[in-house]
Amino acid sequence: MPYNPLKTEKEILNFWEKEQIPQKITDFQANFVRTGRKFYVLDGPPFLTGVPHLGHTLTSTLKDVISKFKQMQGYAVWWQPGFDTHGLPIEVKVEEKLAIHSKQEIRKNVSAFIAECQEYTNHGLEVWSPLYKKLACWRGWKQPYLTKSNEFIESAWWTFKQLYNKDLLRWGEKPVWWCPRCQTVLTGYESTDAYRDKTDPSIYIKFPIVNKKNEFLLVWTTTPWTLAANVAIIAHPDEIYIKAKYDDEILILAKKRIEPIAEESKNTNYEILEEFIGKNLDGLEYLPIIDCNQQRELSKNLKTHKVYLSIPLLKQKAAGKIAAKKEIEQEIDFSHVVDMETGSGLVHCAPGHGDVDAKIGKHYGLLSVSPLDDECKFTEKVEQWRGVFVKDADKSIIEHLDKNNKLFFSTTITHSYPVCWRCKTPLITRLSNQLFLNISSLKPKMKKFAKEEVYWSPKFAETQFLNWIDEADNDWPISRDRVWGIPIPLWKDEDGNEEVIGSIKELKEKSTENLPENLDLHLNRISSIKIKSKSGKEMKHCGYTLDVWFDSGSAGWASLHYPFSNIKEQINTPDFIAEGEDQIRGWFYSQMVLSTAVFDQPAYKKCLMSAFVLDEKGEKMSKSLGNGVDPQDVIHKYGSDLLRLYLLWDAPWDRLKFNTKILSKGIKNIIIIDNILNFYKTYCEKNTGKINSDDLKKEDKYILSKINSDDLKKEDKYILSKINNLIKSTTQDLEDLQPHLAIKKIINFGVNDLSRNYIKAIRERIKENKKEKNNILLVLYYVLDRYLRLMALFVPFFAEYCWNQIGKTESIHLQTWPIFNNTLINNQIEQTYELFEEIQERANFLRNENKLSLRWPIEKLTIEFSKQGDKQMRALVEENRDKIKKDGNTINIEIVEKETEKDIMINYKTLGNKYRELLKKIEEYVKSNPKIIEKLPTTIEIEGQDITLETDDIILRSVPVKDKTLSIKDNFNLRISTKETDEVKELRLLAELKRAIQINRKDANLNITNKINLKIKGPNFLKKFENEIKDAVGAKDI
Repeated sequence: MPYNPLKTEKEILNFWEKEQIPQKITDFQANFVRTGRKFYVLDGPPFLTGVPHLGHTLTSTLKDVISKFKQMQGYAVWWQPGFDTHGLPIEVKVEEKLAIHSKQEIRKNVSAFIAECQEYTNHGLEVWSPLYKKLACWRGWKQPYLTKSNEFIESAWWTFKQLYNKDLLRWGEKPVWWCPRCQTVLTGYESTDAYRDKTDPSIYIKFPIVNKKNEFLLVWTTTPWTLAANVAIIAHPDEIYIKAKYDDEILILAKKRIEPIAEESKNTNYEILEEFIGKNLDGLEYLPIIDCNQQRELSKNLKTHKVYLSIPLLKQKAAGKIAAKKEIEQEIDFSHVVDMETGSGLVHCAPGHGDVDAKIGKHYGLLSVSPLDDECKFTEKVEQWRGVFVKDADKSIIEHLDKNNKLFFSTTITHSYPVCWRCKTPLITRLSNQLFLNISSLKPKMKKFAKEEVYWSPKFAETQFLNWIDEADNDWPISRDRVWGIPIPLWKDEDGNEEVIGSIKELKEKSTENLPENLDLHLNRISSIKIKSKSGKEMKHCGYTLDVWFDSGSAGWASLHYPFSNIKEQINTPDFIAEGEDQIRGWFYSQMVLSTAVFDQPAYKKCLMSAFVLDEKGEKMSKSLGNGVDPQDVIHKYGSDLLRLYLLWDAPWDRLKFNTKILSKGIKNIIIIDNILNFYKTYCEKNTGKINSDDLKKEDKYILSKINSDDLKKEDKYILSKINNLIKSTTQDLEDLQPHLAIKKIINFGVNDLSRNYIKAIRERIKENKKEKNNILLVLYYVLDRYLRLMALFVPFFAEYCWNQIGKTESIHLQTWPIFNNTLINNQIEQTYELFEEIQERANFLRNENKLSLRWPIEKLTIEFSKQGDKQMRALVEENRDKIKKDGNTINIEIVEKETEKDIMINYKTLGNKYRELLKKIEEYVKSNPKIIEKLPTTIEIEGQDITLETDDIILRSVPVKDKTLSIKDNFNLRISTKETDEVKELRLLAELKRAIQINRKDANLNITNKINLKIKGPNFLKKFENEIKDAVGAKDI
């Protein structure tokens, strides 16, 4: 029966459950006592906001492969599933369920809302664990860590207290990205990974100059609503500015911008009255253009409403993904705030509504205001639009400017704009009082750890990470005015004194009430607890929760309940993590920040970054687009092993266009390997005598004793060398976190080396006698024993099934990782077989070109070597003439010496850097003097310049010939004959007859030991092949 993945995987799962295989593997303490070695895989906690997608499936499979690898190497592996159960993602889902539209509605009944969040995350857990089990990920059988658990929260509190004691935390006002819908601050990486195209106003406005009638500063902005918070205008000190007369008004702007603005505004009727350098504008006073309470208050400050000069600010651009792959350094540029590419050369500055504006404001000591509430509606400071959402006010503000002759002209602009990573609402920059973690002091050490103590796969992930450290904000706002999160363990009294609690025990000791044992540490309960200060004053909770990235960033120890449990003393720093490319700015980063700050050590030792899984067209998968794929559906249809095989096939960091048609083709490779097992089983069980099981157990020792004897033939030594080289190379691939290289080699070994080369070579030999059969079966057992253990990481169900098929009773996943034996590695034999494979592949290609079946013999195969050809290669071909003839299914083989026309060329790569301007002249000279190749190295003269030509500067290439029977390559040419002689016709008919009989045997469900009687009606020439037919199809009589 053909292999049935769905049926088999179900049976294997039942076997694992019955024998408690996952439980044995995940028993860390027992395995650690037994092995004394440990390996910590930290699970990046996904949000419990829905069903897992294919990206989760990919990272889960990658982590599972490395986990299984280390476990088979003899490590006690700690790999606990984890889930992010707090934060906006959960809150947004619960708000949708409860039809809540604002934070104020949540505040009406915080306890009820938190209870709903608890219930929602409990339900989410029911979806994930079954998938892990279906994927054969051992963590599916382990209790997960949850960021909402008291144990995790307590460890996060301890972490917070370490930061507080190290004076890394401070309260302060700063412009931050703010979501008006969620009414919360977002961190830098939350605001840089979600962008949408958005159309905004693009307006040029006129600020009246004090004591100058009809003179204005022309300023451009795309955020009219921020004009209510305008404090200054910035000019470039070194650029040329002009006074331009438009009708009866004079406008000041940069000279370089006058023509672009005239073209855009379609107002070319201007006259340049004066030119001057930008620094002359320094200190020029102007009048506010919106008359509101906020602007009137600002006018009282002597520094407000003046022109200030732009200062050079450090602008670091993280290299893009392609640049990072090529290891291109990031751009570091000290650029002025004012540029001459857009706008008017004069920049409106509102320090309360922009990071760059804030830096300018800090430099000059300017006031910073933000007249918005938490919903980003204007406060009473902007009375005309009080209670109006700022973006909704834009149109009215523009009309107001126009009505008061402050608008030069107005249009729109479409640009990429950050949106909330959860609800997709466009973000607003506003001033907010937050608790900040200072990162600037940590960055040098973080970069040192990332460079020197973390192994990155791929290497360009390191470049991207280092770039992000440079680019990220120096302050991380870790406070959130939300309810579903870890409460910040900070209490304050009325005098502003603070107390930080670092444990449940400490909270109970300092609380003014007796707290129960089962105290839930969420905000609805914690906010009501009061503690006594050192001076005896009552202190209240601050009311804030922690940024959810603080939760996951501390997962490396908080998941272990450190320091309240001793498990971290055994496990320590995670040895390995793996997540998607978006975590460069997210989880990889937040972990490194907190680990550096708290422990002064890197957060992890090895990091594997994967890319996104896209749909077949290369688009991001999304429920709203209807192109999402549920991994459960894929497993239900194709099985887990085929999905794993498909996901692991390409480099994890290359974006995968998910295609089930390609995925389904993986079954062909599985069936080929299954057929090898069937072949092995057939001869083990054949009536000529079953192979002795004691011999099988001694196969290692036996094979080593026979490796230099005639008992093992060339093909035996070849396959033994290949399997040991395979063990050697795949072990290194996995250590290097390149599982895609390992799985390709493993599958190629089974399909090509084992099935097409070795099995094909021993099919007739295994029938010769019992000694030959047992020798072959011992070699096969040796190979399969090791090969299946390699496969176990990648296709765990199929490997378990095959392990059972070769007579093993204990699970393959309880076995050790195979160790290669250098004594059995013979590179010379492998190179010989690689030559055979090349000849076979090229001959098969020519057959295909000429529509000749591989079953059909051909009249002749000719291999052509040149006089200067590889003598060793030619000798190998001569020595193995019979094998090549048999493999090539040819009646005759001819090995000849024949010169092929060659084309002489220069090597542009080697000569380009030295003589770039003279390449064409050099090539003309070389082509007209082809014998120069015999004189290398040599020096020639081109246009009076000496040109040195080395051996690798000249290339000889075969001239292509349009001949479907000829394959030309530099090492040798290969030709097949398509001539149909009588002998060829007879043998082709014979081949088709054998095939037809074998198909009938298969249809009759006959195995290899069943003999048949044949009656053939056909040409008389078949009589001379009677014995050959009998042997080939298992016939007694014809």
